[in-house]
Amino acid sequence: MSEKELQLLRREIDRIDAGILSLLNRRTKTSARIGARKKRLGRAPYDPSREKEILARLKSLNRGLLPAPAIDFIFGEILSACRSAFRPIRVAYPGPAPSPGRTAGINNFGRSARFLSCSGNPGVFRALQAGRADYGIVVAPGKKAVFPPDLTVVKKGTFPGRAGKKEKFIVLRARSR
Repeated sequence: MSEKELQLLRREIDRIDAGILSLLNRRTKTSARIGARKKRLGRAPYDPSREKEILARLKSLNRGLLPAPAIDFIFGEILSACRSAFRPIRVAYPGPAPSPGRTAGINNFGRSARFLSCSGNPGVFRALQAGRADYGIVVAPGKKAVFPPDLTVVKKGTFPGRAGKKEKFIVLRARSR
């Protein structure tokens, strides 16, 4: 490949990137409108079943070279950025920054969420009850977790934890919010 051919391909990439950016901004504006409508209707900004549906649809449409995990990652971050365009979601998690709770939070809410480190699961519960967080991530301590009655489970799942071991997590939300 000659230098001229390389430059032509790079210019094509630049045009494609500009198109992607334009579409992302259009998607973000539409998402902000949806967020405003959800707020008026009293609905939560985060809908894990809708996000699962979006990702499944995109993977079924994929006829290119992108592997499914790349679609999950790329579009997970797009969804996170679009949610945050309306208002960043505040997520409480147990422990200091490099923790399984924060990892589960990033995996579920993306890097555009705002994360609040709390002192263990009780700290997450208090942050939700006080309105300092919209959602809380707790790493499931056992088979039957018990939560304060004013908190509701939004989602349960697993993620790759330390030493390749699957960690269980639970996403919580205050009932009155």
